[in-house]
Amino acid sequence: MATPQRIATELARMAMLYRHPLDKETELPHMAAAWTELCFDLNDEQFIVACKAHLRGSKFFPCPADILKAYEDAMPLYTQMTALPEYTHSPEEAHRSAVSAAMCIMSLSNPEAKKFFAMNDWEDKDALSRRMLGEKYPEQLKPVSRRGPVSIGSFVGGRQ
Repeated sequence: MATPQRIATELARMAMLYRHPLDKETELPHMAAAWTELCFDLNDEQFIVACKAHLRGSKFFPCPADILKAYEDAMPLYTQMTALPEYTHSPEEAHRSAVSAAMCIMSLSNPEAKKFFAMNDWEDKDALSRRMLGEKYPEQLKPVSRRGPVSIGSFVGGRQ
């Protein structure tokens, strides 16, 4: 949260730069209190960045919404988005994708293979693809650990 002192300092600076008459004895403390309440989600550094961005891009004295918008616009897009978890296929999903890809290639030359894509039940699809692909049927892959062998001792400081 931006401190009232920092907000008052930045408001006074912008008032001077925009030649906006502002009474430092009565108006500035009340204005700073209102701005502190409205800009509660910005800390001091973020408030300064937003004020500088507004000064660079506007000809008019700001309202709190202008400062909040200037801060949003100044931030890179990747800081505004939440990270999505990495999606990894299960071995079953990887196997089904491999079978579907093989059947797709076969359907280019064999019209009977197109029946595979009209089916809904995986067991029926699997039986058809095993019959049509024969030796070219992709075998199910065994799960492989990305980290390799890990022993409990390596986590607790013991021997491996």
